[in-house]
Amino acid sequence: MSQKISEANKISPIGAFFLPHSMELGVGALSIHRIVSQYSGHDAWIPVLLFGLSTVGLMWMAFRLLEKERANGGSDIFSINQRFFGRWLGGAMNVIPLIYLALFGFVLLRSYIQILQIWIFPQLPTWGYVIIYCLMVWYIVIGGIRTVTGISLLSFFFMLPVFFTFLTSVRGAHYANILPMFDHGPVEILKGFKACTHSYLGCPMVFFFYPFLKRPERAEKWSYFSLLLMTYTYVTMMILGLLYFSQGEIKTLVWPTMSYWKTFVPILDSVDVFFVIYWLWILLPSTCFAAWALSRGMKRVFYLKQKHALVFVLIGFICASEWVRDAREINWLTKVFAELGFYTFFVYIPFLFVYQWIFYKVRRKNA
Repeated sequence: MSQKISEANKISPIGAFFLPHSMELGVGALSIHRIVSQYSGHDAWIPVLLFGLSTVGLMWMAFRLLEKERANGGSDIFSINQRFFGRWLGGAMNVIPLIYLALFGFVLLRSYIQILQIWIFPQLPTWGYVIIYCLMVWYIVIGGIRTVTGISLLSFFFMLPVFFTFLTSVRGAHYANILPMFDHGPVEILKGFKACTHSYLGCPMVFFFYPFLKRPERAEKWSYFSLLLMTYTYVTMMILGLLYFSQGEIKTLVWPTMSYWKTFVPILDSVDVFFVIYWLWILLPSTCFAAWALSRGMKRVFYLKQKHALVFVLIGFICASEWVRDAREINWLTKVFAELGFYTFFVYIPFLFVYQWIFYKVRRKNA
């Protein structure tokens, strides 16, 4: 399963900063206040912080796992599954990452279209926008992982002005909204912890782009910086949202972040429209990476040419967007994806980490 990758197609170590950052900054950032607060109330910032810190530990496991596999000729999730579980069982297990990637890309795309239809174009036909969006994705992905990394770099700089908009909520903060602190029990915090999954689903993507890193040992620290920055961003967003919105208001807002921007950035009359369009360039790298990794995975598993697999993936997104029509179906699909992501985080990655230790220990003993 291992394939030699030319140096011209590899990315510099700092790419491990921009890729995870762009993967984690998705539609979940617009609704994280409501989703987590329904379980943890005004202590919702605690599970957000704990989940962000846990992703650093999971990234450490992923790098240790991939680092050892690189010495054996394969350093992505597809090679790992086949080496550990054999050709047939490993090949069957390789379908799971493909499903994860397909849901990752499609949920982001369909959720954004839902926001676009509600806030700007109520009569917008879903298929029309999906075709335009997929054409942009195709144009970027056909350039390879270096182009996708470049778009992730642009997305990072596009996000910087958004960080400053959160500071405007300080003047409208009600500090009593987060008091008393630590008022919720462990069960409520754990439920809120699990609800954070949808906002942190970019961490496992290192299993797909790791073989394309020029010096993985130097890239590791950049990935930690990326996760810590996103943890800081989400915790800051959560705290400022809790300071401004009451718990009753948060529960009635579908996308509290959008409502916040509409209230606190009075530069434009329709600032919400501006931010919906602006958010497109922040979400685009996530969909591009999902399409790139999915098409490459289909090349590895089903032996298709990647450019043909990419067309198949984008056609699948277009067809699926017609099947998933209303908000109830989108929410159901999002919950399925978040559930799959949670078990990928806290079951599959630790399982592979422990299994690798046992696998090589038994092999050394037999040798």
